[in-house]
Amino acid sequence: MGLTDAIARCRDGDRSAYREVVLACADRLVAILYRILGDLEDARDVSQEAFARAYANLDRFELGRPFEPWLYRIARNLAYNHLEAKGRRLEGRVPRESEEALEAVESGEDPGRKAHEAEREERVRRLLDALRPNYREVMTLRYLARLEYREIADRMGIPIGTVRTWLRRAKSESRALVSRDVENEL
Repeated sequence: MGLTDAIARCRDGDRSAYREVVLACADRLVAILYRILGDLEDARDVSQEAFARAYANLDRFELGRPFEPWLYRIARNLAYNHLEAKGRRLEGRVPRESEEALEAVESGEDPGRKAHEAEREERVRRLLDALRPNYREVMTLRYLARLEYREIADRMGIPIGTVRTWLRRAKSESRALVSRDVENEL
């Protein structure tokens, strides 16, 4: 019993079957949305909205096709709308690395290691945020979600050649941004 079976049962009126769908896809979807949005709560909110919209439109989903790329396209559109509505980032938040350092101290872990990991994560987030949304998305799916080119193309609904082109351009822009940052630090 897989996703297709659960979706078929949903379409036949079994509302509880959608819980199986959500449980199968939620963690991965939230992780990808987190990379796009840069905020875990926003990622969870957009994920919930994506699941709600997918459920409301299950009659449009073509059984036999992979569900996750369809769901992902819904979530992707919502994420981009969310970024636009928020003006990309909210100011005045407690930095995530400060929260993680506090958690490390409370749990008895080495706060220096946690702080270093948080700093590296923050740099990656800033680098991704500086990229165009479509470049950020392909970088996230390829290097953070570890998807193959075909999977990225299917999820984004674009040709595989476009995935390769966007990745190449995203890497080029990333290198330029890193070089600029290094020059500024010197």
